[in-house]
Amino acid sequence: MTNSINKVGSGPYLISSYTTQRNNSPVILELWGSENLVTKGVVKNLEGKQISEIPPSRIYKEEGQSITGPALLTYVKVTQLSPVLHTLGKKCIAWLVSSVDTDRSSGKETGDSDYNSETFVNLEAEKASLQKFLPSVFLEDVEQNHHTEKELDKFGAKLFDNGNLADQNARFPDAIEWFKKALFVHILLQDKKTVGACYGNIGTIYYSLGDYQKAIEYLEKRLQIASEIKDREGEGRANGNLGNVYDSIGEHKKAILYHERHLEITIETDDKVTEGSVYGNLGCAYSSLGEYQKTIQYHEKQLKIANDMENQAGEGLAYSGLGNAYHLLGSYQQAVSYHEKDLQIAKEIGDKVGEGTAYGNLGNSIHSLGEDRKAIQYYKKHLEIAQEVGNRAGEAAAYTGLGNAYDSLEEYHKAIQFFKKSLQIAKEIGHKAGEGIAYGNLGNAYLSLGEYRKAIQYHEQCLQIASEIGDRVSQAKTNHNLGFSFFKLQKYSKSEKALAQSIATYSKIQTDLGRDEWKISIFEEQSSAYRSLERNYFTTGNAERSLEICEKGRARSLFDIYCNRLGLSKKAQEVKENITFEQMRAIAEREKTSFIYFSKSLNNEVHVWIVKKDGMHSKKIELPEGFKTTALPTLGGDEPRRSFIGDYLPVRVDFSSFDFEDESEQSKEKEEQPDENAHLCEGLERCYQALIAPIEEWLDGKKLTIITDATMRDVPFAALYKNGPNGREYLIDKYTISMAPSLRIFDLLQEQKSQKDGSALIVADPAIKEKRLPGAKMEGETLARKIPNSKLLSEDTATAEAVKQAVSNTSILHFACHGSADARINRDSVFEGALCLTNGKGEKELLFADEIQKLDLKADLVVLSACQTGKGALRREGVIGLSRAFLGAGVPSVIATHWSVSDYVTQEIVSDFYTNLIDKKMAKAEALRQAMLTQRKAHPEKPEVWGAFFLIGK
Repeated sequence: MTNSINKVGSGPYLISSYTTQRNNSPVILELWGSENLVTKGVVKNLEGKQISEIPPSRIYKEEGQSITGPALLTYVKVTQLSPVLHTLGKKCIAWLVSSVDTDRSSGKETGDSDYNSETFVNLEAEKASLQKFLPSVFLEDVEQNHHTEKELDKFGAKLFDNGNLADQNARFPDAIEWFKKALFVHILLQDKKTVGACYGNIGTIYYSLGDYQKAIEYLEKRLQIASEIKDREGEGRANGNLGNVYDSIGEHKKAILYHERHLEITIETDDKVTEGSVYGNLGCAYSSLGEYQKTIQYHEKQLKIANDMENQAGEGLAYSGLGNAYHLLGSYQQAVSYHEKDLQIAKEIGDKVGEGTAYGNLGNSIHSLGEDRKAIQYYKKHLEIAQEVGNRAGEAAAYTGLGNAYDSLEEYHKAIQFFKKSLQIAKEIGHKAGEGIAYGNLGNAYLSLGEYRKAIQYHEQCLQIASEIGDRVSQAKTNHNLGFSFFKLQKYSKSEKALAQSIATYSKIQTDLGRDEWKISIFEEQSSAYRSLERNYFTTGNAERSLEICEKGRARSLFDIYCNRLGLSKKAQEVKENITFEQMRAIAEREKTSFIYFSKSLNNEVHVWIVKKDGMHSKKIELPEGFKTTALPTLGGDEPRRSFIGDYLPVRVDFSSFDFEDESEQSKEKEEQPDENAHLCEGLERCYQALIAPIEEWLDGKKLTIITDATMRDVPFAALYKNGPNGREYLIDKYTISMAPSLRIFDLLQEQKSQKDGSALIVADPAIKEKRLPGAKMEGETLARKIPNSKLLSEDTATAEAVKQAVSNTSILHFACHGSADARINRDSVFEGALCLTNGKGEKELLFADEIQKLDLKADLVVLSACQTGKGALRREGVIGLSRAFLGAGVPSVIATHWSVSDYVTQEIVSDFYTNLIDKKMAKAEALRQAMLTQRKAHPEKPEVWGAFFLIGK
């Protein structure tokens, strides 16, 4: 077989030819085409006379990574003549050999199906081209002084070494000149291997400088020569470097094809160091496509190999890739830790470009954490290094970072200047992805300035590029920004369309993620699209559709967990996810409850829906000015990120030292904290007036199921009250109240199969050196006597390991111990919260929410009789703490606390609760209500005593 690419005058190219047998006669199969497509296939005899044409139906179409069957198309479209077109030609020929030229009678192939590439670079033409760029003094010395071949070889090696040295010291223009001189000498020597290496080095330097078109030009020549001389290592490197270039210009799927070819070669040649590098490149390409699970998997493979091989440079690259992946997932602290490791390595090995990139990445994550002034310092260091080494792409990235930081500081005009600089460089170097990012950032800046039409123009340009290059994350973000801009212009139909598209793209990205914590993290940004579309429908009077979107944006990761736990098919899951208002109403009728949704919108605006068996009521509540202040962490999104509780409800009130059985001790404590009770009660009354009073005319029945976003999850609804003719009227006086993450999950919980044999695991007063809980010990012992089939772990036996071994097949899990609301298993965890147990030696051992989430539990009920167990990290997914961890582990009902609770009064509430539940056969929520009401009657002016408890779930 002979394959060649020859230009015939101004006509077409001969792409591939193959000599084989047809009807027992030798023939030649040929494919012809122009610069970017195959147009014709012919069959010739050995004298070159055309016998027939190959029908169009016999030519394949390129579909992603492979040719997928007879395409029935005339043309095979590709983007470059070499090497992609030639590779495609080989595939077409291979198929023609096996399919067209067969022995018709036997149905078997005839002829040799093996084929080899014999492409070549015209070295004479290359030499002439180089003469235009190299100094005449150099050319005269080489060509006119008649050096011997040995002298030329030694001279060429020296030039090549000089190029490497300049490259290592980031003197890229000098390196290019040295390598071009070396290239000229080795062309004269006809040393194709070194010629190929020179092309490869020049190409990678142009890539470092951000000149992507020149990089592709040189790297393709590198690939052609490596293929011709069967240099597998060089062929692999060329494929990998081309993959990097195509990834940088936004052609991510093409990049993956090149990287996969490179990976195949590295595995074949057992090159472990390079294999690790290829995993990193694949990780970067999949990150650009928003496939973060694959991204992290590839970078973790890269890091393992780098560690095994003690390859510091590879470690740095892996840390950089992991940092960027976790940044995109919204885990900014984790991203910072990876980028700091990358920066340290870059400095140690003298990698100036890597150092600049690390500074830029650190700036991005620190900016996302809200530390804009600090981020600016990192961006300036990135810019300084990029300009020093001539890295144009790095310079553009630094300008982008500076623009984003100043945009967050509301210095919009300054931000626009930086974005325009970034845009200019991106256009100059052909960086399509960077160009799209610049358009998007300009759109955001003009959106902030209220210039909505100009914002739309830029966002539409950004969306066009994102669609072209397959950047799903940018598509989702840009559609959201377009939707928000159209909303501001009161173009609600266009806003709805753009926001719906944003949600659809975000949903696909989140579905592709495997791990719960990744889904939780990435939803921080995604949730803005749901809230914007909810607001769009609410504004236009479509309350039912607004509620459906609100519901769809609640607890999405937890919803996925329960769908998987119940083994729902994809179709069934879609039905559950896209729950309609009529289905909501039917569930309210079936469960004999009213669902109340609270959704914080812009500023002090709250959307409220009440879903009952006979219909729905909706209302927009404007909160009083005082509710702007907060003691809660901020949440991500496109609006002022505030919770409205703040000054009115204490985030932490420690009542654990109160002895409510001893009035003298109680009075003494009151003297020490005279304003705490009044402060709490004032907040409870004002919350009632703000949230309940506007809708109380629509409340009826006996049961309320409240669904809030995270900004309102600290509200103790049972303890909210108004002053009536006979004193305080608490909400719990009239209604049985429970919480739910979402109505979809509430419905799925009814299908959850739990163990209901009455068995119990009771953990009470673990032995730790810190303050003990005698009431908790009494509580545990009392419950152990009350519940026949129970196991008590107390004092030294209440270890974390013993708890984890005993929880699997138990109906009731009861924890009477200290809780830690803000404990994290590590600083990067999305979960907050832990139960304080013992290690059996009197020392504290924490059972973290992360660990609980990973358990497979069959329990029907968990009671967290500890302090602040209802708290956790505030996320758009919800409150990510202990209660969420038990729900995620499979428990349908969790009783938790809003604040720190009294040791002894808690003992009484818990005892009454189990009496109501077990002896009186009450439902869980009603059993808890009656237990709280008993203490409410005993302490009518002290809601802090009994109001902390709530039930979430079934």
